[in-house]
Amino acid sequence: MYKNQQAAQNKNPSLSSRPVVRLEAEVLPQNARTILDELELGIILLNETDRISYINQTATEFLSLKEEHLLDLHNAPFPFLSPFSRIYEAYRHKKTPQQFEFIPVYLEKDKLKYISGFIRPVYRGGFFLGSLCSFLDITSLIQSRDFLTDYFLSLENVLTGKTDNLIRKNTRLEQEIKKHLAGKKEMSRSLKHLQNIFHKLNYGTCRFTPDGMLLKANRALAEMLGFHSSGELVEAVNLQGWEIFHDRELWRVTTDEVIKRKKIIRIEARLNLKKKSVIWAEVSAFYITTKRGQTVLDMIFSDISERKENELQLYNQATMDPLSGIPNRALWSDRLDQAIKKSRRYAEDFAAIYMDLEGFKKINDDLGHEYGDKVLITVSRRLQEKIRESDTLARIGGDEFCILINNIDRANLSRMARSIIDSLTRPIKIHRSQPRVGVSIGICLFDRPGLTAAEIMKRADKAMYMAKTMGGNRYVIHCNDTAGRENQPEPSCEDTVKNG
Repeated sequence: MYKNQQAAQNKNPSLSSRPVVRLEAEVLPQNARTILDELELGIILLNETDRISYINQTATEFLSLKEEHLLDLHNAPFPFLSPFSRIYEAYRHKKTPQQFEFIPVYLEKDKLKYISGFIRPVYRGGFFLGSLCSFLDITSLIQSRDFLTDYFLSLENVLTGKTDNLIRKNTRLEQEIKKHLAGKKEMSRSLKHLQNIFHKLNYGTCRFTPDGMLLKANRALAEMLGFHSSGELVEAVNLQGWEIFHDRELWRVTTDEVIKRKKIIRIEARLNLKKKSVIWAEVSAFYITTKRGQTVLDMIFSDISERKENELQLYNQATMDPLSGIPNRALWSDRLDQAIKKSRRYAEDFAAIYMDLEGFKKINDDLGHEYGDKVLITVSRRLQEKIRESDTLARIGGDEFCILINNIDRANLSRMARSIIDSLTRPIKIHRSQPRVGVSIGICLFDRPGLTAAEIMKRADKAMYMAKTMGGNRYVIHCNDTAGRENQPEPSCEDTVKNG
């Protein structure tokens, strides 16, 4: 068998000089094997009886296989590739697609490598033809996290280029295949294997003109966006005005940057689905000039919706109060810092309101913590109703709340403080009980750019303490005099509290 292979290569020196491993009768044409050998993917084909019928050069070199190993693999595939052998056995019993990622493979001399890939059955006309196993060596990626992004972008670029070459050479390839295959059925089967390698990738790919016309898209992208075929997606974009990017401005900026910089740009973007919802995707976009001189934009999409959802959950856990669902102390501090920067830049005053509930400890002691939690939830809801969407309400302690009020004058600030007191002192209905709470409010008006966040909170706390010592259910405003000097907060019978 190996002698026949060498003889075939001698007759046609234009074909690849790399040795091709074959375990059965010729199942792939020479040109197809040459193309598969040039791929960075390891490819193994199994027939309907689960015997290896072809293994490309990449897989052979990765596994460090010799001729005696190949003979053993002929009847018992993957016996020594633990734990990959268990994945294969799971697939073998049910013939359901198996996808694997970051799988360790122990080779000879205890050499450890990592692979990602898939095993899938191949059917035609309802008949099982065999199986396709494809994998990628990701050992270097596991060892270097920083290399991971650049490596995949480079691989995606190479795969896109090879796809274009295959399309252009398809007609000529069919003619070459006929010269080296005895029957037309074997030729069609090998082409089917080759197409599956590209069409079943988990990445969506497409090509745009700079003015937004979609030239082509693969099946993975169409399915990702909820379409039945790539043709349906192309028609929706070009004829119906359907847009892939949810943010039209992001699409414009990205395409302009790609053309201007002529290099790969990676972004995270929301994509529209056919069913009027959105998903998050990582998008790699790059600029290409075709042989005809046409400028096009190639894009590769990877669904990251699950990752974004996890990030949102982690963000909420770190910045939101789990009981009331409003910002916690950490997010409050960040919003306060942002307000200070904005005020210094645009000369807009804002106020920080510090509130402490009166009588809350007695409710906890008399009725229990369950009632206490319901009181806090009701208080949060009532406070939320008193502020604008641009303001921030936060719970920074057990029964301590803060409100950040943007761009407000003292008259409106006093009216808001009285409204808060009126709202929180109303009875709170919980089952058959109607407990009441009071509130002491301290307010710091940011009317001096030199104040820091710590100084603002200190002044608001001082004003709140004064309101508490006066019996609660009142507010005190702490601000500066006309010369910019700090005044001690004092109560007043007027609508606002003056300092003197």
